Amino acid sequence: MSMMYSVVKKLEQNLAQLTEELNKEKAEHQCTKNALKKSEVRLQAIINQASIIIWEVDSKGMFTFAKGKPQKVRIKPEKLVGYSIFDLYRDNKEILDKIDLAMAGNQVKWFWEAEDIGYETRVIPQISETGKIEGLRGINIEITASKITELEFHKTQQELEAKVEERTSAVRSSNEELIEEIVRHKQAREELLYRLNFEELITTLSTHFINLAPDEIDQGIQVALEWIGTFSGVDRSYVFLLDETGNYINNNYEWCAKGIKSQIQQRKQIPITALGEWEEQIQKLETIYIPSTAKLSKEKWMTKKFLRSQSIKSLIVVPMAYCGISIGFLGFDSVREEKNWSEDIIALLRIMGEMFINALERKRVETALAESERKYRHLVETSQNLIWSLDTEGRFTFVNQAAKHIYGYEPAEIIGRFLTDFIYQEEVEKITPEAIN
Repeated sequence: MSMMYSVVKKLEQNLAQLTEELNKEKAEHQCTKNALKKSEVRLQAIINQASIIIWEVDSKGMFTFAKGKPQKVRIKPEKLVGYSIFDLYRDNKEILDKIDLAMAGNQVKWFWEAEDIGYETRVIPQISETGKIEGLRGINIEITASKITELEFHKTQQELEAKVEERTSAVRSSNEELIEEIVRHKQAREELLYRLNFEELITTLSTHFINLAPDEIDQGIQVALEWIGTFSGVDRSYVFLLDETGNYINNNYEWCAKGIKSQIQQRKQIPITALGEWEEQIQKLETIYIPSTAKLSKEKWMTKKFLRSQSIKSLIVVPMAYCGISIGFLGFDSVREEKNWSEDIIALLRIMGEMFINALERKRVETALAESERKYRHLVETSQNLIWSLDTEGRFTFVNQAAKHIYGYEPAEIIGRFLTDFIYQEEVEKITPEAIN
């Protein structure tokens, strides 16, 4: 019984001690909280009472924050938000050069005047963990009051930094949410930049194709496949075209990243029926997009087996058509990792396919015209009959090889001379300008 009493007594003492420590910790926490609040109020008072302006701009130079009560300035600090710092100092090249230095990661300062009052501006670049400039943070101080204000500011800043350091763990969760939001915005910004760069690439390729001669188009397509494949981060890009019968399809062009095995030689004269479910989609000019072959349904086991046999993890195929009729497709394979394409990028890939078709059709037409001209010239040159043409003044502009047999002159000796040089005088008098025309 005595032992039980001792244990209970000990527990009561421990409980009393814990209670006392807890109350003490609560009091310290409240004290810290009050001190932090007091420091915040002091900083706000300094900003409101001193002739200073505290401001921030983003990486594009747009004001995102501005606060303070300077004596005389042209624009109130609150109205600077949304305004460009480059526009604010557009008439002062020296200050603009300083801003450029700050945007390059340097701490800078400059002096300026507004309504006969001198100000000193100090700027610190805001640099992310990856080393990217995210913006600038600056303070404009009235020089006449700068010393007092500077001491107060640094004292308050040190107090705030000490309190913030103590409270970091308490606000970590909210910071994580903020970081997630920043990451989402960054991803959206990167996706937009990627799309804009892709559009610029396609515009460059389009201009390049316009200037290509027919015999340069095949090489132009190879270069384009390499550019797009490298930019997109895929492992293989290619073009398949139907043959003249429309029953077989061939891999006519291919680019492979370093270390990726070429498939072009194994993809010749493939019966269109061998494409299975793809045949109908290609004929209907539908895009075939498989972001993950591993996630294909059981119903598509044949497609999954075929793609996995080539180690393809992701694939996209966009149709190529001329006058609404399918003539092939443009495709991209990702072998080393899964790849996602947005709707915007898929639309740009379709434009790329149309560009290839237009170039190939131009090559076909110009090649056919050249062949037709060659055959026509051959017929003219080998004809036993004299074939010639004159300009409006009666000079020969063309004469075929038959002239050598008929007149004994080489065609080069006749071209540029008058028709009247080769006929009798009495015949010359019968020739009228209308006859020549």
